[in-house]
Amino acid sequence: MHDQRKVKEELSEAAKKTNQTAIDEFRAVYEAAFELQRANRLDRPALDFLATVLRTNPEQYTLLAYRRRIYDHLWEADPLTKDTDLDHELTFCTNIISKDFKVYAIWLHRRWILRQLSAEKRDLVLKADLKQCEKLLSVDERNFHVWGYRRWVTSQLRTSGLYADSTENTFTKNQIAKNFSNYSAWHSRGLLLQRALLDPHQRAAVAQQVEEDIDLVTRAVYVDPNDQSAWFYAMYLVEVVTGAEGNEQLRDKVVASLTNSCTELAQDAEGTGEPVPYWITLMRALVLGCTQTEARRHYTALVDTDPARRGFYEDQLKANTA
Repeated sequence: MHDQRKVKEELSEAAKKTNQTAIDEFRAVYEAAFELQRANRLDRPALDFLATVLRTNPEQYTLLAYRRRIYDHLWEADPLTKDTDLDHELTFCTNIISKDFKVYAIWLHRRWILRQLSAEKRDLVLKADLKQCEKLLSVDERNFHVWGYRRWVTSQLRTSGLYADSTENTFTKNQIAKNFSNYSAWHSRGLLLQRALLDPHQRAAVAQQVEEDIDLVTRAVYVDPNDQSAWFYAMYLVEVVTGAEGNEQLRDKVVASLTNSCTELAQDAEGTGEPVPYWITLMRALVLGCTQTEARRHYTALVDTDPARRGFYEDQLKANTA
């Protein structure tokens, strides 16, 4: 768990000897795999040997790249084996992910596998993977590896006309509502808004998402004013809406809502005699249209309430000097 001191475990001499034996054996196998690569062995026995090594250490991206090179060579010689090989590789990849879904290399390898499939079969696997991502996120809702792969899956399905941004909008909204500190869900939601803003036919969708985002951010900051995830998104929301032409009303609505929330939260803190959470003061200073005098007052307060970022606030004070 986070913020828990790790207790060093003392191993017996027998346990140390067993561990060292396992380490020595793996090093020998590991080196043998790289010897195959250096010798440019591009045959099926090499594939089988690599599978053994990668099940133990799937993070070895060099060996995964070597594995892909072997397949390319084999398929060039005999294209008829490709479909069977890809089925096998999908199973191989799925088994690794089921044990550890925090490995960059194996997720990239899975994308490569899907790119080799026929369009029809790829769409079937993508739909199944989308459901699998939901299952994995139910176990670890903030896992950015799964979120990243999910974004790729939805982009592929969208290209095929098999997935709508409105569906992903609902999914991200529900994930954030369950945990306001879900950075990956906020990130995915921001990308949805960014894409919609670039499409002149999506004005209604933009307006709807901004309304939902205002509600999500407002609820999040009232639940925990010190949780930075919603404040980061709030800053992004102001910035992205401001940068889009023809959305002045939406920007005004976002700023008005955030200004009201900041004012109420600041008053609540002052009423209890507690320091105003620094995110509230920072929002006012950075994005809520303060006068130069107000901005200076906010940054001066931040120097004391958030000394960890003192240098940044002092730079801002210099920049706001009349």
